[in-house]
Amino acid sequence: MKKGIITIAAFCCSLFTISGESSPLYQQTPSPHSTPPQKTIISLEEYDGLSEPSAPTVFSYTSPENQLLIYLGTSHVTNLKNSQYAAIDKHWRAFLERTKGKPTAIISETLSGDVSHNGYTSKTEAITYGADCGYATWLGETNTIPVIGAELSHKAVIQQLLKEFDKDKVYYFCFAIAADFWTRYKEKPDLEHFILERVHTWTNDKTITFKHLTGLHKLYTGKSLTTPSKHFFIPLMTLTYHTSYLERALTYFYIPTSALNVIYPMLRRSHQIRDEYAFDIISDQWKSGKNIFIVYGALHAITLKKHLKKLTQQQSAVFHQKHTAK
Repeated sequence: MKKGIITIAAFCCSLFTISGESSPLYQQTPSPHSTPPQKTIISLEEYDGLSEPSAPTVFSYTSPENQLLIYLGTSHVTNLKNSQYAAIDKHWRAFLERTKGKPTAIISETLSGDVSHNGYTSKTEAITYGADCGYATWLGETNTIPVIGAELSHKAVIQQLLKEFDKDKVYYFCFAIAADFWTRYKEKPDLEHFILERVHTWTNDKTITFKHLTGLHKLYTGKSLTTPSKHFFIPLMTLTYHTSYLERALTYFYIPTSALNVIYPMLRRSHQIRDEYAFDIISDQWKSGKNIFIVYGALHAITLKKHLKKLTQQQSAVFHQKHTAK
C-alpha cells in the first residue's frame, strides 16, 4: 500500500481527526455504529472546566473477574522520540503479559470500524504516517489483535448538530472546521474548493456557496475574511481555548466574543457526541469479554475516565453467562 504522509490528522486534536483525507489511516471498513448514540451519560457541563491535559495520560482498571482495560491518552504527534511512545511500549508489554490466552482488542481514535490492516511495515513507518493511531494499528497487526476505530465521521456529527442548532450556525461551524484544517497545510490547496468540498459533504447541502459562508463569517465575527489565519481558526476550534480565561483574555481583541458564543455550544456538543460514541464502542467490546488497550486522545481521557471506571466494575456479559449456566 502506498503511504502518503498524514498531513493534518496528527495535529487536529482540537475538534476531529480529519476523516476522508488521503492517508492509509482512514481506509477502514464501516462499523455498524454509524450514528451518534441517543442516550447521554456524559453531561455537557463536564466540558466547561476542561484544561489541556499532558500526554501521555494513563489509567487502567481491572474488573472483579480480572478483565483489564488500559487507556493511553495521547497526542497525535509523529515525533518518534516523544515520550508517549515509550509509555505506549511499556504499558503494551504489561498488557500482553497480563492477557496471555485471553480475548483482546485495541481501540484507537480512528474512524469507526476494523482498522487492523493498514499495511505499515515498521514502528517508524506507523508513527511517521499515522502518529499514535497508526502505531496502535501496527501493534495490533504485529500481534494479530483486532484494532477498532471508535471515532465518528465529521458528517455523522454535523448531521446531529443540524437537528439541534440553527442551520446557518452549523454551516459556519463547518466552515470554521474546514478553515482550521486549511491553515495547517504547508502547501495550501485552493481555499474555496477545499472548504466547499467539505461543507457540502458534511451538510448534504450542495447549494451552499462560498459567498454565503464568508457572509456568515462577517455576520458572526464582524470581520471580513481575506485569508484564514491559524491564529484565529485553530484557537476558535479548540475546546480548551474556550474554557481558558487566560487564553481568551490574551486574544480578546483578535477573536471576538460573538464568534465564541456561536461556536462554543456546538463545539462542546460535538465533543459530547464523539465521547458518547467512543464509550459505546468500548462498552460493546468490554461487555463481550475483551481485555482492551486504548490509544486515544488525552482530552477524551478526562471525560471518559470516570465512566470507564464504572463500566469496568460491572461483570461482562460473557462472565455472567458462564456463571449463570453452572
